[in-house]
Amino acid sequence: VHVIRLGGSDMLGTIYAIYQFSQQYLGVDPMYYWTDHQPARRASIQLPAALHERIPPPVFRYRGFFINDEDLLTGWAPGKPQNHTGISLAVWNRICETILRLKGNMIVPGTWSFPNDPQDRIVEERGLYLNQHHAEPLGVNFSRWPAKVPYNFTADPQYIENAWKNAVASYPKNYRILWEVGLRGLSDQPYSALDPSVRGNPKAQGHLISKAIRDQIRIVHARFPHAVFITDSWMEGAKLIRQGDLVIPPGVITVWADTGYGYLRDHGQAKPGEGAYIHVAMYNGRANQLSELTPVSRLFSSLGRFQKAGATSFVLVNTSDIRPVTMGASAVLDFAWKGNSIGSSNSFYRNWSREEFGPKAAPQIAAIYK
Repeated sequence: VHVIRLGGSDMLGTIYAIYQFSQQYLGVDPMYYWTDHQPARRASIQLPAALHERIPPPVFRYRGFFINDEDLLTGWAPGKPQNHTGISLAVWNRICETILRLKGNMIVPGTWSFPNDPQDRIVEERGLYLNQHHAEPLGVNFSRWPAKVPYNFTADPQYIENAWKNAVASYPKNYRILWEVGLRGLSDQPYSALDPSVRGNPKAQGHLISKAIRDQIRIVHARFPHAVFITDSWMEGAKLIRQGDLVIPPGVITVWADTGYGYLRDHGQAKPGEGAYIHVAMYNGRANQLSELTPVSRLFSSLGRFQKAGATSFVLVNTSDIRPVTMGASAVLDFAWKGNSIGSSNSFYRNWSREEFGPKAAPQIAAIYK
């Protein structure tokens, strides 16, 4: 009896082995759902007589997608959304499958979702970590803050603290969660826009955010004693950290965000144990959300610098709606696993073009991407 054994060091490793085999020997494009590449039916396949492959461990520990500004996915596929994002649960399942096929292990499932939305259960069933983003610490949907309820952590902290506690209590205890901590305003504003007591005073603002993070950690630990914490330094957060006005407590993974265009904003300050948040699509009224935004050379350069600094605990890629940016999304998660051993951006363009468009068209298309 001839047996092909696929295995990993844990559950996710075994899933990766299955999908790697399907890609390498069955010709299944990891992005097939988004590129319309249905694998060819085969009566048989040929394998080496002695097949023994071991895949090295990933360079970055946590790796995944942020489904953000998802207007193209909203109502795109048949099926009742059954959640607040407007994306059908069948599509959420495909998104999670795609992340696993690219050897990712986490997801931020939407821009303005609520704690324990239905798609969160799919994330759990697929074995992924559930992550939150910079404007939704602890999973609170701050775009839906009641108009008559004060939002001021200086004068009326009890309202915000209660929202944090309620959000944490909403998540089942068996979920694997990377908890976002921090303090921003409503609907992704800077917090200082709503609190005059810290406006124009970066030291006071940094001190208040540090207090919020400590309080959030305490709230989460009461229910999830082994929690993992992340803080994303989006926009003003990066400047506060660089200046030393915002000190992140020990045990929290500091994640440096980019400008929205692939340039990470740590200014060379990234340290071992930290991570990166990077965009391959951007929706802001003047950027490109509808086709590839960020050159692969820039993605590799930025993330390569973080690898060299040892800042490899986390990498999150903002994919917006995925379908327009399949190449960039694949490039980030490929690099997250392989690191600098992935090779040059030019070789990536050549390989991508050959796999997606065939060997005849590949040289011209690679040149266009470059």
